[in-house]
Amino acid sequence: MFRAYLIKYVLFLLPGGLFIGLNYAFLLRTGELLSIHQIVERQQANFCLYGTALHDDTFYFKLDGYASKKPDVALIGSSRVMQVREGFFRSSFYNLGGAMNSIGEGAHLVDLMVKLHKPKLLLVGADFWWFNDKFSKINARQSPLPPKPRMRIGFLLKPASLLREGKITAGKYVNILTGRSAPSNDFVCTIGIGAAITHDGFGPDGSYYYSRLLGGKIQEDSDEKFAHTIERIRTAGNRFERGDHANAENTTRFLEYIRSIKEQGIQVAVFFPPLSPTVNRALDRYRDQYGYFSELRTILRDAGVDFFDFEDAPSLASNNCEFVDGFHGGDVTNARMILAMAKKDAQIRSFVDIPSLEAMIQRNRGRASVLDARVMNEKEEDFLKIGCSK
Repeated sequence: MFRAYLIKYVLFLLPGGLFIGLNYAFLLRTGELLSIHQIVERQQANFCLYGTALHDDTFYFKLDGYASKKPDVALIGSSRVMQVREGFFRSSFYNLGGAMNSIGEGAHLVDLMVKLHKPKLLLVGADFWWFNDKFSKINARQSPLPPKPRMRIGFLLKPASLLREGKITAGKYVNILTGRSAPSNDFVCTIGIGAAITHDGFGPDGSYYYSRLLGGKIQEDSDEKFAHTIERIRTAGNRFERGDHANAENTTRFLEYIRSIKEQGIQVAVFFPPLSPTVNRALDRYRDQYGYFSELRTILRDAGVDFFDFEDAPSLASNNCEFVDGFHGGDVTNARMILAMAKKDAQIRSFVDIPSLEAMIQRNRGRASVLDARVMNEKEEDFLKIGCSK
């Protein structure tokens, strides 16, 4: 009698166990359970894109990639600088964009970076809202979250959630499980569920690729006609809070770690990334309510901090079609930015092949991406719906 009960119990549990087992195998196959160091090693051995659907690990992923690369040129900043690529330079380069989303987080990042390796040149992309007194009081993660385990019980349900939400098809799920469409064989080597599904993710140089968005495959994440960003400005929210004064604490801390970096013999170049021309015009309507913009620039100049101000994209000869959205420039806009810095600064120029960069810009002008057969095998679309000829 006990044996019969046991058999029934096992049969009752079997479907659930099989379901969990398949999901675990799926996570293994996609590389979601690899350690950060294993991911970086795999990327350095082969051009692979890393895009996770489980981990909030950008800070530690970038730090490990930087330690592995030990580049001559490094870049820090938010997601707005993630389209600066190693191909823009003649020297080794690593992009830590996305690992610095506030002044405080940047201070932690720089402190850890210089203990691992000192680059010859550090580019610092500064977002204006970091210095806004109003934004700083409500929205600033001042230090990175502590690293978390790569495997947690809840992760075993994630594949089912993606299937239910339609973010992955049953066919794709089965193909990844069986190896018929394993990430390393599906056009581009990928690590992580996000990259496997979309071909979006971080490359070996730390820069980010928006393959699916630029290919016109998704609409929900597209800032069509820059409407989402303009609405942020209109409602004074989500990074576009209006403010009269720069936050004194954040400004002082920023100046302190810029000074500290220079004292260690590292060349530093600070710059403000651009907004799209349409968004910049929308911002102009409320410019008198953003007094901290000019105040911040005055503070930096008075402190002897040289900086490049690229807020106005036309100053770079860039246009709306070269943007990912209202405040994220694409590859070509960022290439123009590096070119402008190199032409104005002899020390930066030593790391940049200007004729090569000019030729790259000329070949790809009017696009948000630089043609790269390793990542996109399809035409870039007019994903912003603004009449761009790609």
